[in-house]
Amino acid sequence: MIEEILDIKDEKEATRALSKLGFSDGKRALKNLELIKRSPLGRDPDTLCKAVLSSPSPDQALTNLERITESLPRHTLTRFLEDGENLGRLVTVCGSSPYLSTVLTRNVEFFEEFFLDGALNERKELPVFQKELAGWTEGAGDFDSMGKALRRYKNREYLRIGSRDLLGMAPLEEVTGELSDLASASLEAAHGFCMEELRASYGRPVYIDEAGNEREAELSVIGLGKLGGRELNFSSDIDIIYVYTTEKGTTT
Repeated sequence: MIEEILDIKDEKEATRALSKLGFSDGKRALKNLELIKRSPLGRDPDTLCKAVLSSPSPDQALTNLERITESLPRHTLTRFLEDGENLGRLVTVCGSSPYLSTVLTRNVEFFEEFFLDGALNERKELPVFQKELAGWTEGAGDFDSMGKALRRYKNREYLRIGSRDLLGMAPLEEVTGELSDLASASLEAAHGFCMEELRASYGRPVYIDEAGNEREAELSVIGLGKLGGRELNFSSDIDIIYVYTTEKGTTT
């Protein structure tokens, strides 16, 4: 059916036909389908279109799918299609979240990791986030590079957690728990980096305790609300407070 529509010479007639199928913007759908047809995903346009029309937002799904196909090499798309479940999963993500679609468009390695190498099936707990973040932030020499590393890791993990949520691969408790652990691990990594930067600039913060011993003052971050209860969702703020040992003392 779709191939027949794409073969129609009259653009207005083809546009009307796509609108009747369920696309809000038939003209844009026609352009996207013509572009996708040039890629490996366009080998079976009827199957593709059936999946797109059953997604939460067909127009959004098709637009995001076209953006992704334009950013990926052909060999990656060919491997992607070897798993019969991949196309339906990708269409669901594209039709549900512009943010996750943009992450996929800008990060070819994330696409390959999740859809080709099986990382989409992974479930993670706090120690895993902590270990991975240590690797991702290793070598960050200033606040800009540290912030970039944290944001990139967050995008990667939001893509994994968000896709698993949309695809019904994870229950709600797991989703909120992972989002909370991701936030906790990110805070811990940022806290450690900042403390090292401050020590390098000002020395260790020391004070004399009641027994007359010199000790190093400490700073801790406490998560409140949904973070403290491990119930974060994708739009949650994190409510945190900072506590420190004492107001007495000085830095070395």
